[in-house]
Amino acid sequence: VEMKRLVTGLILITVILTPVLLLFSSCYHANPAKARLGGTAWAAVSINGTPTINNSYLSLYLWSDGLLWGNAGINTYDSKWVAEGDHIKFGSDPNYGGVTTLGGPENFEQQEDAYLKGLWAASTFKVNGDQLRLYDVEGAESIVFDRIPGHKVKADELANTAWRLETVNGQKATDNSSARLAIYSNGIAYGQA
Repeated sequence: VEMKRLVTGLILITVILTPVLLLFSSCYHANPAKARLGGTAWAAVSINGTPTINNSYLSLYLWSDGLLWGNAGINTYDSKWVAEGDHIKFGSDPNYGGVTTLGGPENFEQQEDAYLKGLWAASTFKVNGDQLRLYDVEGAESIVFDRIPGHKVKADELANTAWRLETVNGQKATDNSSARLAIYSNGIAYGQA
């Protein structure tokens, strides 16, 4: 009878603790794909096999907390991202993020449209040195990025900081520019152009 109680007790403890330990373990084992991409910045160099337009700037900033931000050539965009293994998904939350709605030259608008379609449809990725390649669900390469060097800032380090505009699309801002950006810890940002 004592042995039966002991075995029953051990089985109950195992049944109760196993899901708790698995959940606890998953919280402490980082997702290698997300860890590899989180806190990185990229500049697009080709879309669907076509090089990006000279003097255009298409960027992708992947924050470690799963948020993303970028410049699509004319407009800026923000959303969320998730990655696991070699799979990646951008814009996974339809209630978060968006794209500004400025217009521009027709060739830039066409490039921006192709870029955003490729980004939102990305299914898998490969990182090879300083290059990130995105692929659609059929395995076709959609966007190739080069790493933006020196990007080490994490999203939580931006809280309660203020910034002055230095360059736009690689061009130095005018000396009398008053463009500023303030980022607050409550998630609100305020800018002056």
